[in-house]
Amino acid sequence: MTPEKRERFAILVERRLADLLSATEMDELSGMLETSDEARQLYLRAVEFHMDLETVSAATSTVASSASPRSSIGIPGLTLGSNVPESHDAVIDGNRFRRWMVQFASSSVAAGFILVAILFGLFFFGSRAGKAPEAPDLGLTPRDRGLINSGGPGQRPGSLGIKAPPPPPPPSALYNSLQIQELRHAVYANVWLINMTTLVSECMRYRNLTNEWAQLQADVANYDRKIKSTLGELAKVGEKQAVETYLQQGDQILGFAQRDFTAMKPGEAAQILNTWINNWRAGPALEQVNVARGDKKLTIYLEFPEDTKELLTLARYPALRLAGDPGTGIVTEQVAIPADMLKNVNGGFESLPSGYRGYLIPADRKRLEELSLNKRGSSDDVEWLKARILGEALPSFQREADMIRSKVLELEPKLKESVASDVINRKNGTKVEGQIIEETETYIKIKTRFGAVPIPKDEIAKVEKGKGSATEFPKQFTAAKGDLVKLTSLLAWCAEKNLKLEKEYVGYVILTLDASHEKARAAVGLGRPAIAPGSGPSNPPKSPGDGGGARLEAVDRTVEIIANDVTSRNQVFTDVVTEMRRRTETLTTGQPPMAPDKAVKGATLIGNPLTFKPSELTVPTAMEIGSWWSQLSTDERRQFAKYYGLWCAYTRAIKK
Repeated sequence: MTPEKRERFAILVERRLADLLSATEMDELSGMLETSDEARQLYLRAVEFHMDLETVSAATSTVASSASPRSSIGIPGLTLGSNVPESHDAVIDGNRFRRWMVQFASSSVAAGFILVAILFGLFFFGSRAGKAPEAPDLGLTPRDRGLINSGGPGQRPGSLGIKAPPPPPPPSALYNSLQIQELRHAVYANVWLINMTTLVSECMRYRNLTNEWAQLQADVANYDRKIKSTLGELAKVGEKQAVETYLQQGDQILGFAQRDFTAMKPGEAAQILNTWINNWRAGPALEQVNVARGDKKLTIYLEFPEDTKELLTLARYPALRLAGDPGTGIVTEQVAIPADMLKNVNGGFESLPSGYRGYLIPADRKRLEELSLNKRGSSDDVEWLKARILGEALPSFQREADMIRSKVLELEPKLKESVASDVINRKNGTKVEGQIIEETETYIKIKTRFGAVPIPKDEIAKVEKGKGSATEFPKQFTAAKGDLVKLTSLLAWCAEKNLKLEKEYVGYVILTLDASHEKARAAVGLGRPAIAPGSGPSNPPKSPGDGGGARLEAVDRTVEIIANDVTSRNQVFTDVVTEMRRRTETLTTGQPPMAPDKAVKGATLIGNPLTFKPSELTVPTAMEIGSWWSQLSTDERRQFAKYYGLWCAYTRAIKK
């Protein structure tokens, strides 16, 4: 407070202790006490001092008085019941008293703070022990206590101005009783939905309706998530709910409605499920179902006490009216197809040019698609994948793909040796392309790919030097390389220009991108790939002039020995290919080698094994080869070295 306010406060306190305050002054004093901690402390000390003076006065007074303790206190310059001083001396005495009062109040502030701290400690620790401390008996009237205990706006009464935090509000309930009942019912409703959805799903599976089965299985998984989520919400409020065992995603029904499905055909099992679903009515009856869940056999009892809207919709599922394509065998338990087997199947097709899946017969192609999608099948399905796909189809396709790649390598050097640059147009409408090597008065000799041919001048209509179609091919092939659409157009252009070698080369290049390209197959005279019976790659056929199968085996074994020795001595890619090419110079074979999976990328980057020069590689290609080579294991490097040696031997044979 400012000195002026402090002096005004002292006057009001003095008049209050003398019971002389008017209503307006009482409001003024109350306002000071409510807004100032210092005012409350001063007032408290003044009251205590007033009580002490009362005690002294009572012991020494010789005048009997019936006045109250407060009215017995003499206040200089004031007479009880009067609002003004009686004399000039009384006024001076009153002013002195007020100045003394203010000085006394100032010196008492520190003592007041200590007292408040003691009272706060008693109140705090007393309230923690569950007992409220007793307020000191200062002889205050109820009116004084009201002024002191008001403590100011927003403060707890009796706190002497000490603000205590309000108690936290009680937490609101997460769910009321009605909502909890709704959550419990939602759990049961989703259990009924899972069970009915699984019945419909198994009907689809037995009828071989794969898409519908997959969608219903996804619905089963979704309902299961809802059940677990709802049980979690109930657990938050301390509610537990017991749930009977229910059907789950991937369950296979092997028996239902007192019927054993393993003794009947899939179509019959589907019809039993379909009939039951069509005749279903809600009620307390239980239905037994025998299922295979992974490696376990379970018996589950189904109950559908309510006919919810979702259940009625499932019972009218549109695909239940479809006959599908159920198998003719006996229902068998479905097992998980080994992950490694599916990986080998998919990896085998991915390593081949696109289009080979389409050369499977329709029944095999559909069966493979379903097994790859479901990742489950019978033991017969697993054996079929092993024998038919891995043992027959993929090796047959791989042999053809290797042959096509070898033909590309075989034709590349011939194209570079092409001499077609001049054109001789005959009078009969035909023309000969090649290189004119001799010209006399009677004939012109032109060298073609098939040899030198003399053409009489009287048969020649026109000679065009440097105008052969073959001279345009390199530029057009460079522009079309890697683009299937442009290569197809180039194939037609080669046929139109009668460029047989170029047409054959483009046809094989197209087949390295798309093995099912029918125009390319027709251009090179290649029919539909045949799948050879038997397990694994078939025995290599005897090639003309190669000495028969015994010689092929001898070359294979010799190259293998060389590869083992070279890779044991050399770790650098350049050294390995150089040594393999040098040490197999005397070897030839008419059988194209089959590239190991990890060798395909290297073979693509090498191009021609006999003309490949590591020192002439561009920086990006060299870095790509280095990255590929560093990722190969010791055994994979040995396999590549053997393949590279056989590749060199085969390329020598076809060049001869």
